[in-house]
Amino acid sequence: MDLFTEDKIKEAFKKNDNSFITSLYKSHYPTVKKFVLFNTGNEEDAKDLLQEALMIILQKVKNNSFALSCSFSSYLYSIIKNLWLKELRQKRSNGLIIKDLEDIEDVDCYVSFEKEYKSNVGYFIFRMHFNKLSKSCKELLKTIFESKTYSEVATILNLKSEGVVRRRRYRCKESLIETIKSDPKFIEMSK
Repeated sequence: MDLFTEDKIKEAFKKNDNSFITSLYKSHYPTVKKFVLFNTGNEEDAKDLLQEALMIILQKVKNNSFALSCSFSSYLYSIIKNLWLKELRQKRSNGLIIKDLEDIEDVDCYVSFEKEYKSNVGYFIFRMHFNKLSKSCKELLKTIFESKTYSEVATILNLKSEGVVRRRRYRCKESLIETIKSDPKFIEMSK
């Protein structure tokens, strides 16, 4: 039986049941910490993120808008993921920090926690290694990702022929795959 049911969570937050909320925090912190550490964060970030997510849930309970359509772990993870991605975008672009709870998108619970976690780690590993490619490789692959034909890519990038595009694509793709496969985070995730 799941300890963290919708009714129990609502009751605990409404009554400010510190022992229940502490138990909820302790049981989910290791997974949140692992996610944040794998995605360029540290333990302090993980603690802050989990506290912020719990504050969002508290606010939703107070507004009577808290409802689970999936497991609580998946619900919480969706909030964590959205908060962390916004934090990473903010760090990268020095944009605005989230100020209102309304800025946070509704959670989407249809994906399992572990599958979503691996997907996010995989995405960050891919982006990190993609950004390390040469400028010409990045341009070539980006143009191909836009569903352009080899002929269109050759024209856009001023290359001699489709054959040149195919050969460069192969070399760039192989280089990217090789660096990703040797990444310690990818190796650990693949176990």
